Amino acid sequence: MEKKIEDMEIALARRIKATRRSRGWSLADFEVASSGEIKAVVLGSYERCSRVISVRKLAAIARVFNVPVSYLLGANNATEITPGILMIDIRKVRENSNIQFLEKFFASIISKRGDWNGEILTLRSSDLEILSLHRLQDVAETMSYLRQMRYLIEPGLKR
Repeated sequence: MEKKIEDMEIALARRIKATRRSRGWSLADFEVASSGEIKAVVLGSYERCSRVISVRKLAAIARVFNVPVSYLLGANNATEITPGILMIDIRKVRENSNIQFLEKFFASIISKRGDWNGEILTLRSSDLEILSLHRLQDVAETMSYLRQMRYLIEPGLKR
C-alpha cells in the first residue's frame, strides 16, 4: 500500500512539472502566474516530492494551470488533452475561405496575445476547449477535425 501511494505522489509531481513545462514556464514564471500565492521554491519541492502537497495547494496549482484537479491527479477523461504544445498552421487556415469562423477565432487569439508571427499559432488547452464548445464537439473530435483539415502541426508528420 505504501509503495502505491508513493507511486501516486511521484505521478502527481511529474504531471505538475510536465504541465508547467508544456507552457514553457520556469518555476519563477509559475510564481508570477500565481500572483505569489505559490512560491517557486515550494512548487519545485512539490515537483521533486520533497514536500507533501495539500488539497488546497493542489487546487491552487490547478487553477493557475487552468486545468481540473482531476487532470493533475491523473484521471482519464477523453475530453481532456495531455500537456503539450499544439501548433496551428495559420497559413493553411487562411487558404480555406470556407472557414471564416476559425480564421476569426485564431485571429482574436493572436490579437489578444500580441503574437504577430503570422504563420504558426500555439494553441493552449483552454483555447482548444473554447473552440470545441463553439463547434459543439468534445476536445477529441475537435483535435480530429484539426488533424483532418491539416491545420494541426505535429512533429514527425509530413505536411
